[in-house]
Amino acid sequence: MKGYTLEKSGKINDSIRTYSEVLKYDKTNLNSMNSTAYLMAQKNMNIEKALEIAEYVYRRDRNNPSYRDTLGYIHLKSGNYEQAEKHLNAAFKEMPFNSEIALHIEELKKKKTSNS
Repeated sequence: MKGYTLEKSGKINDSIRTYSEVLKYDKTNLNSMNSTAYLMAQKNMNIEKALEIAEYVYRRDRNNPSYRDTLGYIHLKSGNYEQAEKHLNAAFKEMPFNSEIALHIEELKKKKTSNS
């Protein structure tokens, strides 16, 4: 909860540190891993590592649309629009009223349009 609160108050680096602390004590905490990967991508910090973490989390729980959204968002940030679209659309299908996923899809559409 502390990591989430820090994220929402704009203290992204502190939030990442908090999620990392959780992982020191609970190496199986998929939520902390997912949040860390997402925030790393949001800050453009080591996108390759963020993708590695997000893929690991998604492989452990393929039924969580939030994890799929993170994976899609990181693909978006890395320029892999095909994979981004696949994962973001699947996440949105599961959670059609989620505004964050909708924003990621809009960001993807803008990127695809600007690169056409």
